[in-house]
Amino acid sequence: MANDARVAIWSNVPGGAQLLISVNGTTAASLVTAKATVFPGEGEKVVLTDADLQPGAASVALVKSARRYTALLDVVYTTDGTAEVAAEVVAGGKRIPPDGSPDDHFESTLAGVKGQSLPVTFVVVMA
Repeated sequence: MANDARVAIWSNVPGGAQLLISVNGTTAASLVTAKATVFPGEGEKVVLTDADLQPGAASVALVKSARRYTALLDVVYTTDGTAEVAAEVVAGGKRIPPDGSPDDHFESTLAGVKGQSLPVTFVVVMA
């Protein structure tokens, strides 16, 4: 799914799965900074820092009792260029494809200008 998509949803995900998120600036060493906040349906939010996400992948354990997770990723450009955002849900060593996607993971290339902030949203619905 190499494009400029900024939303992905995974449904019917079993407990014990992992959400993996990574960000990579493609045109400069310090092209972007990123931060993700993961909100479970129940429990404490998880904050993933730039150091967690670059080069990544940062991992969040998904428990069934949470019922739903929403991950809000903010990509901030320190210079003009592009950034690659990737995410996947893995259960039992196998990738679970995002809803409606022919690919087994989410991948997006986002162009931005210095000072711009682009949001990316991931939603995981537990089985």
